[in-house]
Amino acid sequence: MMTSPEERLSLLAEYCRERGVPMTAQRRAVFEKVLTHKDHPTAERIYEEVQTVLPQTSRATVYRALDTLVEANLVKRIAHPEARTRFDPVTEPHNHLICETCGRVEDLENSESLPDPDLFKIPGWETKQVSILVCGLCPSCRPGSEPA
Repeated sequence: MMTSPEERLSLLAEYCRERGVPMTAQRRAVFEKVLTHKDHPTAERIYEEVQTVLPQTSRATVYRALDTLVEANLVKRIAHPEARTRFDPVTEPHNHLICETCGRVEDLENSESLPDPDLFKIPGWETKQVSILVCGLCPSCRPGSEPA
């Protein structure tokens, strides 16, 4: 169950406190920017947005902050066919739709018709997560369709 942004920021503060690392303005700003997205932004996009509020923040700081958020299980990295990592504030298991033309990424809300994750248990492997990427064309990129 997804918690509010304030509760999620509290979880980040607790994570930092437990590890003896400061809850910096940069970490907070990176997390706040990720939480505002439903489109699974890249690190570069988060960097550009953080620059508008904390212009002294370096790319390396943003990347380290994103690594911290992933380690804290507050953000998930998702694979993308463009080979650019995207970040998702929804940490519960779910699947994604990816447009092959514009790169748009959406959560796949209706996953009931997809295969059962238990089908993907591989002998000798410990399966921790199954994530399905459904690639195709979004409504805006599909020939003959009206832009969404």
